[in-house]
Amino acid sequence: MKVEENPTVPRKPLKEMRDGDDKWKLRHLSDDANIQALFTEKVAPLARKKAGTLDPWSNLNVDEVQTIVDCVYGTGRFEVKEDGPWLGLVCITFQRDQYIFNS
Repeated sequence: MKVEENPTVPRKPLKEMRDGDDKWKLRHLSDDANIQALFTEKVAPLARKKAGTLDPWSNLNVDEVQTIVDCVYGTGRFEVKEDGPWLGLVCITFQRDQYIFNS
């Protein structure tokens, strides 16, 4: 069996998807300040609450983050992808929280 890259799914490097940034930033969600504010005020706390129900060192998956995003912004408004800003920002939030907690 030979494993080859799927040519029908073009993949950009993550740094290129982030416009050259090393990490996802709120502006990658949208230029709308309300969308960014809701992420900080609603999505991040709901993600933390959901993460509290998981096994230690587990991360939320795409479906779990999609459910939270749909709850906050409305079903179908935004799509959460494995390599996109929504999941990336949730993971960064947890990493930051872990760093603060352990400092």
